[in-house]
Amino acid sequence: NGSRLSVVTEQSKVVSRRGGNTTLPCKFHRDASLPTNPKLRIKWTKLTSDYLKEVDVFVAMGFHKRSYGRIVYPYFPRLGRYNLNFFDAERACRDQDSIVASFDQLYEAWRGGLDWCNAGWLSDGSVQYPITTPREPCGGKNTKDGAQIAKVGQMYAAWKLLGYDRCDAGWLADGSVRYPITRPRRRCSPAEAAVRFNGYPDKKQKLYGVYCLKGHN
Repeated sequence: NGSRLSVVTEQSKVVSRRGGNTTLPCKFHRDASLPTNPKLRIKWTKLTSDYLKEVDVFVAMGFHKRSYGRIVYPYFPRLGRYNLNFFDAERACRDQDSIVASFDQLYEAWRGGLDWCNAGWLSDGSVQYPITTPREPCGGKNTKDGAQIAKVGQMYAAWKLLGYDRCDAGWLADGSVRYPITRPRRRCSPAEAAVRFNGYPDKKQKLYGVYCLKGHN
């Protein structure tokens, strides 16, 4: 993009346990005489063991970032599913040399085909499950006109990619109630653009609309 950078890296060895987080000792400085560019793109790569190929590790542009090389997998202990609180889930992942996945990581795995009809904890404290093949009771059966109840990832995609904005909380397929806001305003996420989360209310006690999804022919 034309920006001139100077990169400073420490000549040190970085060691981490499998599944752990590591801070890479690297700093970059932009030429102060150049205009500010908020879309500066930074990419980390690593060499394969035979030193013949570079593999992406981390790519960032502004506030957006993406990491590579991790696998999201479902897990529950021998006592069976739905027996863990959030802190027990963190401990169970550590016992497997892993960490609790983030929503973005689960979303990327879902886009890659992960289908698992068991709800599980994510690092933000929410509970989600990835469904690529909707069926009852996993992802919801079809409603009229070939539509289906929208999933969390589909709402996030509509909000992020299509600018979907609706100040009405509604049910999603995982039993949560959310609404997407791209234009913050009074009583509609005034502080930030976001997909707002209203929790997992009792379906017999709370009345909301529902967000549905229908594919294009």
